[in-house]
Amino acid sequence: NSWGCPEIEGCNPDNWMFMETVINNLVAAGIVVVVSAGNDGSQGCSSIDRPASMFESSFVVGASNQVDSVAHFSSYGPVTIDGSGRWKPDLVAPGVDVKSIVLDGFGTWSGTSMAGPHVAGAVALMLDANPELKGRVEEIQNILKETAVPVKDPRACDGIVADQVPNFIAGHGRIDALAAVNAASTWT
Repeated sequence: NSWGCPEIEGCNPDNWMFMETVINNLVAAGIVVVVSAGNDGSQGCSSIDRPASMFESSFVVGASNQVDSVAHFSSYGPVTIDGSGRWKPDLVAPGVDVKSIVLDGFGTWSGTSMAGPHVAGAVALMLDANPELKGRVEEIQNILKETAVPVKDPRACDGIVADQVPNFIAGHGRIDALAAVNAASTWT
């Protein structure tokens, strides 16, 4: 999901709870809800501030570049708009100059919307490797986090530097699909 729910589309703090209920219900139904973090990282700390990327149950993905740094545009936490202070994103995935289909062929795009599909695809591969994981959202998310390549960042928010993993800029690190699939195949 690459949502950016602005007020002009009817999204406002008065109805966020309904959108969060939808996300919570999807997760309760056994669906991994992968959500792009947004492209407001240049605004600095707490730039994850829109539904559905700000919700606890959303598995939020930021964008990384070719050298495993967080892309300058990738939104990051901590999430403060709802007062939670939670650290998002959960991890990052390639989101800079990603080859994609466009109307007349192929092109390259950058954004967290390009990073999210990497995670959704990894989840599909994990389920193919081990169908017993079907519906086990927490276990799938934990495997993705545990197998991620750690990414630290020199930026700080409120005096806290993102030099530990997990952190509020890259979460648990950059997705490693092969490691996640290998771990999923042996999960019991």
